[in-house]
Order: sequence, then structure tokens, then C-alpha cells
Amino acid sequence: MPKTPSFPEHALRRWAISAAVLVVAQAALADPVVVEQVTDVAATNAHDMFQFSPDILRIEPGGEVEFRNSIRGHTVHSIPELWPEGAAPIGISYRPEAVVRFDAKGIYGITCRRHGLFGMVMLVVVGAPDGGGDLGTRIDATVLSQEARDKLRSIAEASGLLP
Repeated sequence: MPKTPSFPEHALRRWAISAAVLVVAQAALADPVVVEQVTDVAATNAHDMFQFSPDILRIEPGGEVEFRNSIRGHTVHSIPELWPEGAAPIGISYRPEAVVRFDAKGIYGITCRRHGLFGMVMLVVVGAPDGGGDLGTRIDATVLSQEARDKLRSIAEASGLLP
């Protein structure tokens, strides 16, 4: 019976390294995830009128998010109580688009300073955050309106971040 030629170990190692480099390169070249800031003039109340779409994202560390439509009063600002320690806060105003890179894993809370009062908030989940057991407490500790806190809690519950 003829012997099946084996794949040389050094060639297998080279292939594995090349594949890993390709995956990292593709991640680095990936387009940012887009978040639109929406004003729905057909809405019957302010809660439905002003929103981030989508209102939750899950990305890997190093992922980028492009926030669009930070104009005509819309802004993008970090919520300090819902921001990983050591991560640089964000504040975007009067820009049609802005790209933000999220390097540290964790749960990031974002609000529109003008329309957050009406529940214009969102969450960005980066990687697999440690725990999240105190997320409800941190939401309650924000200085946001009750409507914004309720919306954050609803987003977190619907996405499995809160029981």
C-alpha cells in the first residue's frame, strides 16, 4: 500500500500564520458599522421621533462605528456611568459623520445631549464584557431622564445584558 505523503509541519505552521495575518488584516480593513441619528417626523411622540438606529451594537475590540447625522442639534456623547474605565470619552457635534474606534472591551452608553431627554440613547457592547451584573445599578446612577434610563434598561434586557 503506498504511503500517503504528509503535509510538512513547517508548511502547516506557515499556512496557519498566513491565515491569522489575513484575518487580522481583514478586520483592520473592515468598514465601520454605521449608526444613523434619526428624526422621524411621522412619529406621534418625541420618544419615537429621536433615536439612534440601531440602538445596540455588538463589535469586537478595535471595531469602528461611524456615527452619521450629528447635525441640526443631534450629538453623540458618552454617558460617564456607562463607559469603561480608562476609555477616552467621546463628544461629537455638528458633523455629518464621525468614526469612533472602540478598543477596550466593555459596555459603552451613548446619548444625544439634546434629545437624550426623550430617550435618544444607545449601547455599544465591545467584545465579551466581564460581568455586567452592575449594569442596572449603573443605568440607575446616570443623570439622564427617566425616559432615557428606561430605554437603556429596555435595550439591555432585550439584548440579554440584564435579566
